[in-house]
Amino acid sequence: MFSWSSIIALSMARQPLMLSNHHQPTIIKISGQKSTQVVYFSERSMMVTAKDVMTPEQVADYLQLNKDTVYRYIREGKLAASKLGRNYRILKENLDLFLLATSTGQVAREALFNRLESVAERNKGIPFGEVGGDVAEAVAEVRARNS
Repeated sequence: MFSWSSIIALSMARQPLMLSNHHQPTIIKISGQKSTQVVYFSERSMMVTAKDVMTPEQVADYLQLNKDTVYRYIREGKLAASKLGRNYRILKENLDLFLLATSTGQVAREALFNRLESVAERNKGIPFGEVGGDVAEAVAEVRARNS
C-alpha cells in the first residue's frame, strides 16, 4: 500500500466537506459548485493542503491547445490525470510539472531538478526499498487501469 492517503473533497469557501483516510479517494459531488479542490492528507506529517483541479478542457484553454491533444497527452502518460468515472481531472501541480518537464529552457530544467531534490530531502527517512516498492506498485496499477 502507499504511504500517502488521498482525500478528495469538493468544497465551498475553501472548507472541506468531508475527509477520508482511505487509500482510494472519496469523491463528493456538490451541485452548482464551480471550483473543485483536492485535499491530500499525509499519514506521516498529518498536514492537509489544497490543490486546484482542472478538467482537460480547462487545461486545453490554459495551454491554448486542442482538447484532443490534452486527452492524447493523458493517454500517453505525458500528463498525469485522475480518472473519476468517465471524466479526467488534472491537478494544477501536475500541469506545472508537465510544463517544466517539456520546457527547453535551462531555468525550467533546474527548477524541476530542485523540486525533485527537495522531495528527496523531505523523504530521506523513508527506506529506498519502500519507495521503490511504492513506485512499482503505482506503475503496475496505472498500467492495469490503462490496458
